[in-house]
Amino acid sequence: MADTPGEAESAIVARGVPPAKNAATIETSLRTLLTSFQKVEQTSSLLEAELLLSTCREIRSAATKIRTSAQNQWNAYQEVGQLPNEVLHEILLNALVDNKVGYIRRPTSYFVRQQALRRISSHWNQIITSSPYFWNTLCCIDFRRKRFEIALEKSRNVGLHITCRSSNYCRRFAERMSAESHRWISLDILYDTYWDDHFPLPTPRLNGFRANGQGQWEVPTPPTEHAQGLSLVLYHATSFQWNTPLPSLYALELTGVSPAPAVEKLLDIVAANPRLERLVIDAMSPHSLPTTSNLRKVTAPNLRYIGLPTLSTSETSVDFITHLIVAPTTYVHIRIYASEIFGSIPGLINKLIGYLCDRTNQLDESFAVGIRIDPGYWKGVILECPPTNPILKVRFGWWTHRLSVQDGLRAIVDVMEPAFRGKRELCFSPENTSFSDWSLSKIIGPWGQRLPHLSHLAIPSSSWTLDTLTHRPPEGEWAYPNLQHLRLLGSEWQSGLVDLARNRQNEPTVKTIESLVLERINTEPQSLEELKALVGEVLDETSS
Repeated sequence: MADTPGEAESAIVARGVPPAKNAATIETSLRTLLTSFQKVEQTSSLLEAELLLSTCREIRSAATKIRTSAQNQWNAYQEVGQLPNEVLHEILLNALVDNKVGYIRRPTSYFVRQQALRRISSHWNQIITSSPYFWNTLCCIDFRRKRFEIALEKSRNVGLHITCRSSNYCRRFAERMSAESHRWISLDILYDTYWDDHFPLPTPRLNGFRANGQGQWEVPTPPTEHAQGLSLVLYHATSFQWNTPLPSLYALELTGVSPAPAVEKLLDIVAANPRLERLVIDAMSPHSLPTTSNLRKVTAPNLRYIGLPTLSTSETSVDFITHLIVAPTTYVHIRIYASEIFGSIPGLINKLIGYLCDRTNQLDESFAVGIRIDPGYWKGVILECPPTNPILKVRFGWWTHRLSVQDGLRAIVDVMEPAFRGKRELCFSPENTSFSDWSLSKIIGPWGQRLPHLSHLAIPSSSWTLDTLTHRPPEGEWAYPNLQHLRLLGSEWQSGLVDLARNRQNEPTVKTIESLVLERINTEPQSLEELKALVGEVLDETSS
């Protein structure tokens, strides 16, 4: 049980936090002050005033010493203070890295955070000050500052992270750092032509290279001759002419490059770099081959993330991802925008949804597939295939003039149908809007008739979704006749849930609900007991 504030203060005093000498100094000084204040009616001399000021300074000095001593003693008793120095060193080092893959270090914020961590305690300050790895990030904006020379000296002989952004000292900074090229670990530059003289230098330890061409410069290929360990390559706003495979490459990001690489080129890059784990591209040009059948399939055994997330992505991206043979656990994130679609929309739907189903069928059937439908104004499709729950986010506004809503929904569900013949659960996101002609409330019913084999369903807990499953429409068949496992996502308890279970139990043409899972729903005890009498298994996960 935690100590109360009073108990904590007593514990600190018991540990000897206020030193006796400082406490005695304060007590004596306070007595002197009280005596001086009692003589307020008398005219004070200059000597007495100086004595009073000296007493105040003694109190302040003694109080500062007590505070520092108490803070150090308090920090020593915290759990983090008990960690081994090696573990604490790694924690502090990771706290100073900006990017999740560790190749971007903004030097200004780096030094600000470094100084903030040093002020936490003398123990942390000692670890940071004594380790060269907290001083090996150098930047052009610090070139004329004292901390640049301090950092260069304290970094000793460990590898250096070099960052050169736009400043008045970039050229001189590059010349100074060229003498340390054998220590470069990462090079993050706003490219200019004077860097050409430094690229041929030996860089045996270089593993991260990031270049921004500012939209006007052609950045040379990475210095691969002397950097066989280069593993992180990022190009932005520059031309892209790179044909050299890197045996250690595991992350490649191309944003704003011109010309945009073709599908064939990207497939060649993936094939030539088998250790590649992360690939991010914001644009690609259509392939030059007559048909997509002429594109070769490429196996990427280590690829874990594919990101094609920005405005300039077209349906060409679908051609790219469908020709990559990746592990089922690879995360694929792709966006297709209406303005970038030049071919057949039904053909694109078949490719995109077919890819989702192919990926889904490689996973165990216990993993759900999520469908998010939102008319919105964004006018596009997002496909996310994370390892455990593939999600298709569709906003149908982009079909208004080129494909009817009914045809679009029918095309999607027809491609999806084979993937839902087993135990696969189809999950409709509760975040979907319930308005417009293509809203979720108008989709669940028609899709239920086109997915007759579906047995597992997750839907928002609302009156209109339950009505779809509770009653047979005047013209048509029951929605989801083979539904046996239902999961409700919501908030409010729906009284129609009991009717749903009872009606499907009494209807011979549909199967009985065998299990019901309630997620984040405020249940009513009496109705819940009535529901348990109709359904074989009811699991309330609201409180879990």
